[in-house]
Amino acid sequence: MVNEKYNRQHQNVRTENGVEYGDVIQEISFPYIATVTTSNAATLAALAWAPPPPDSVSIRGAVTPNTTVRWAAVPSPLLAGYRVYWRETTESGWRYSRDVGNVTTIELKGINIDNYLFGVAAVSKEGDESVVVFAK
Repeated sequence: MVNEKYNRQHQNVRTENGVEYGDVIQEISFPYIATVTTSNAATLAALAWAPPPPDSVSIRGAVTPNTTVRWAAVPSPLLAGYRVYWRETTESGWRYSRDVGNVTTIELKGINIDNYLFGVAAVSKEGDESVVVFAK
């Protein structure tokens, strides 16, 4: 089921064959916009308080049951450590994670490189987290 009103989105205001098109003030849900704005502001604040994301995230692990994840250190006084994420290739969101401390490499034993996607985030002393950077 579609919840969108496509004739009201991203259209020039007009009427064709008795159908009204366009973004008009009467069709705006201000409570919804307030909720989205609050969510966006909270997300941006958490990202602002987080250290910068790690750089140069890479993985190794061909012909072995283990995967090694490496990244470049983040130069930030906010940094407490890193969180490594992985998920099956068929999943849309991160399913597993491990806090690994203030290191720049970790070997994930028994986690095969062929079955998962990997990423790393930097975490502040207060627990705020950068965006997750995909491993290449």
